[in-house]
Amino acid sequence: AAIAVLPFVQVRSITWNLVLFALLFILTNRKVRYIWAVPLLFMAWANIHGSFMIGLVYLIYLLIKTRRWRLYVTLVVSSLLTTGITPYGFEIYTEIFRTLLDPSLRNNINEWRAGYFSSASYAYLLCWLLASLLTLISKQHKILRFDILLFLIACFSMRHTPLFVIYSLHFTMTQAEKLQKLKISFSKRSKPYKLLQITLVSSLTLTFAYTGYLLNTYRQTDNASEIISQLKSRSCSGQIFNYYDIGGHLIWRLPEQKVYIDGRMPSWQYLGGRYIDDYLRIQKDDNFRAQQFEKYQIKCVVWPNNDSFTKKLLKTGWKADTSATGNDYTILRN
Repeated sequence: AAIAVLPFVQVRSITWNLVLFALLFILTNRKVRYIWAVPLLFMAWANIHGSFMIGLVYLIYLLIKTRRWRLYVTLVVSSLLTTGITPYGFEIYTEIFRTLLDPSLRNNINEWRAGYFSSASYAYLLCWLLASLLTLISKQHKILRFDILLFLIACFSMRHTPLFVIYSLHFTMTQAEKLQKLKISFSKRSKPYKLLQITLVSSLTLTFAYTGYLLNTYRQTDNASEIISQLKSRSCSGQIFNYYDIGGHLIWRLPEQKVYIDGRMPSWQYLGGRYIDDYLRIQKDDNFRAQQFEKYQIKCVVWPNNDSFTKKLLKTGWKADTSATGNDYTILRN
């Protein structure tokens, strides 16, 4: 589970999703007198991140599961109303659905891709699937499980993988404990048992090996801090056109420098267009790129080293800042 969430360990607003969902889980599993704090939690949640929608879905799940209609209908309605107490009012739902249904994000931004999981999560997914299979074998299968719904949400967008992993971990561990008590019908010397042993040992070996690889990779290749240090020591003479994934780092570590795009609602519409579409078009359309760079006085580009867009800019006269070139990103100056 730790390996599965490792690629998502960053300073970013969606991390609040995990904290606030944990609080929601605690409040709904305590005595009734604490549960009335839930609408206030949703008011705060809606002002922090759009992921409060998952919390509303969880309340509806509890409504169906427990059939405590009066309590949970009241909670769902009151929580829904408090989410409108934001600078956007109830228009926040327009922005949420606009982002969720934006094909430009789904097709081009990794964390929004559907049907895609980080390779770091494969081992845990296997454990969870085996645990789910065990419920079928032991005739304890329940279709109405929230971890299954979170898995489907993670399939819809990989950015929700950490929430699925953390919520489903208790179920996975519980089933692993039950496995020890399960009476296996075949002999320990039989081929199926030996095959199971080989599979488990191989999986554990690969998991530990991959853990070391991931830790080494993240330690060596993430040079966002190096790039930002170089921009501080030698500032850009104009504005920056930045790679989507590094936008948040620039806002956090270099607040005085404006960014072209980041994860804060890139699907916003402005003057009949959307920022995400302009961002993608700049990478493909040379004439449009020249217009945008002139309009915003863009003199620097922060982009992945081996990307085709970086190579294209180098061919057109842009110079790589060799002092700022690392394993991931480079600064191109014009």
